[in-house]
Amino acid sequence: MVDADCLTRHLIDPAAAYALLGIHLLGVADDTTTTMMDKADLFGESSGVVHPGALVTLLEATGAAALLAVCRSEAEASGLVRTLLSATVDFRLPARGRVTGICTLDDQVREAVGRVAAGECERARVATLTEVRDGTGMVVGGGTLRWNLQRRTAS
Repeated sequence: MVDADCLTRHLIDPAAAYALLGIHLLGVADDTTTTMMDKADLFGESSGVVHPGALVTLLEATGAAALLAVCRSEAEASGLVRTLLSATVDFRLPARGRVTGICTLDDQVREAVGRVAAGECERARVATLTEVRDGTGMVVGGGTLRWNLQRRTAS
């Protein structure tokens, strides 16, 4: 598993949208990746609720970080191309405050990601399920994102 610094270099730093929203990695433990959006209050609606578009970006960042966390080296992480194919989002309650995304990958997804990252297969389609919690820790929504994964080809 790659470390948090590697994930930040290959995911958070290059993505201007993540930086704008203040999305950063809180941690990777076992099969679970956690991110936080600490500028959510800047992207709220007039009611103080975090804008749904910002929450979708958090879902995408958390799922992508979880996929990269499976990689065994920085070389694997930098070579794994992730294309988001679709997202199904469930907003259950208004999100306020600092929101977190929590994604736990199952064994089947971890195996598929690992095989593509290691070059054992050309591509895979996987899904990530991410839960969103508000500043109080209450689950306010979540989403399932479907991804196409492949190895970066030499250009």
